Amino acid sequence: KNTLFGPGEVPVYCNLTGARFDHMRSPELLGEQVTSPVLWRQTIEAMLKDGVDTFIQCGPGSTALDAARETAQALGADVAFYKVATAEDVMFA
Repeated sequence: KNTLFGPGEVPVYCNLTGARFDHMRSPELLGEQVTSPVLWRQTIEAMLKDGVDTFIQCGPGSTALDAARETAQALGADVAFYKVATAEDVMFA
């Protein structure tokens, strides 16, 4: 509640509002996000509108990536999707 956040170096999207985080509202939004429904589709739509063209899911499962893929396909977006479940899935150049 008393933590101040500055503008981020990379965009971060709030799945409570479906929009980019407003750093001035971060403490309020982070608290509400714990107990509120996730606006997943709206968040993915906002990211696509802002030009995001690559989605990477880290960890087990694929629910988040599948939902992002469905949303992007419904909008006709040309987007790349990657799943990183283990260290072997990551290639270093």
